[in-house]
Amino acid sequence: MRMEKRKIQKSTIIYIVFIIISLIQGIVYSFKLPFAQVPDELSHYENMETAFGTSGYTSELVSRLYHPAKLNTLPGNKDAKVNQSALDKVKLTHFSDSISLSSFHPRMTILRYLPCGIGFYLGIAMDLPILWCTYMAELFSVLFFVILGYYTLKIVPIKKEIFAFCMLIPETLQQCSSVNYDSVLIPCCFFLFAYILKLYYDNTTIRWRNLLVVFLFTFILVIVKLPYAFIFLTIFIIPLRRFQLKIGHRFDLIHFIYKFWYIFVLLFIFIAGIGLYLFRDNSLVKVFLSDILSFSQFSSLIERTYSNLGYYHIIQMVGMFGWIDSQVSTMFIVIFFMMMVYLNSTLNEDVETRLNASRRIWLFVVFVLMILLIEVIFQRWSYNYWKWDLTGNLSTYQSYIPALGTILGVQGRYWIPCLPILLVALHGQVQHKHRKLFWFVQLAYYTISFIQVMNVLNTRYWI
Repeated sequence: MRMEKRKIQKSTIIYIVFIIISLIQGIVYSFKLPFAQVPDELSHYENMETAFGTSGYTSELVSRLYHPAKLNTLPGNKDAKVNQSALDKVKLTHFSDSISLSSFHPRMTILRYLPCGIGFYLGIAMDLPILWCTYMAELFSVLFFVILGYYTLKIVPIKKEIFAFCMLIPETLQQCSSVNYDSVLIPCCFFLFAYILKLYYDNTTIRWRNLLVVFLFTFILVIVKLPYAFIFLTIFIIPLRRFQLKIGHRFDLIHFIYKFWYIFVLLFIFIAGIGLYLFRDNSLVKVFLSDILSFSQFSSLIERTYSNLGYYHIIQMVGMFGWIDSQVSTMFIVIFFMMMVYLNSTLNEDVETRLNASRRIWLFVVFVLMILLIEVIFQRWSYNYWKWDLTGNLSTYQSYIPALGTILGVQGRYWIPCLPILLVALHGQVQHKHRKLFWFVQLAYYTISFIQVMNVLNTRYWI
């Protein structure tokens, strides 16, 4: 009874700390990061309009806010500051037209921008100034992140501190408090993996209703950004005998798969082969096949990329703000990794079920697979960037691999949704005995993180 009470108290502390920090820092990012200073934010507004089926608002954002407030002078000019007088002149400017339900013609891609879109269009419906409509969009992104983050921490049975740590990375908070699809992608990735861990550690029967939740979030990730849907593969840490998927009263799908598993393997190989043949002229398929056929050269390309850009990616993952022109200090990055190692090495799992070595290896494989998929996608982007011929055959694509110095376009923040998978795959072995010190270290880290972010943003844009 006492152990159970301590466990509840510990969880409550984590929830409270997460909610307070994510809300405060999310709102700080919203106000301290000027409009359209997060990478591709204007493009995301355009995509959001397309997804909701509206038109005209992004062009007014540019013509009535972005240019008049001289915010267009900030990207690519790290010495430029916000022109407060110019911003004051337009901060009460309104959109020329209001909005009604008949204005919307939503598409499936609305899932990418649903939280921020609701906030943005609600601001327009309330006839708020343009600037405050953008604040509403960012506030709803923050609220979605906080709510889904809270439920992620609530359901995950192990390493709650690690999940909270990943969700409170400065870069995570920037992306989840702005207008882009990361504000949906990152919290959904965290929640899906946490839910799969819950299914594994609960040690109960997996039924269709459980799979429905997994399929729903996997579907969202397919729509938002395909490579991250491979988080679904972590479900294979759950033994098949735990699944009870009946169709009707008699047909047991899992028993059927057990009995005829070889048919499903052959069917998968056949479908994959047909798919590759049908899409053989697709440039991404050709990149994928050429990397397999020239795997040693592809491995060398990955090694070159991380040798040249590895540290840069790390900075981008931890905290590189605005148009990639302001960043946290090297000292903070050292503190960040010390904190990550400290939390992940601590054995703080009051559960009977454990992840054995084979399941941890599988999680690591899924993590590597997702990272490599991202690299392959941007390998193709790099070919296009250098204007290389994408209509060539496989041998042409194989010749591109050693000719490409590094894979361009990848940003360290792309690693964030995958990070909990890697950290859960690693096993903690140190039992902390001083509970108060354990919490004090975390609170000290989050305080340092907040001060660092405030200093970087103030120095870059305001002081």
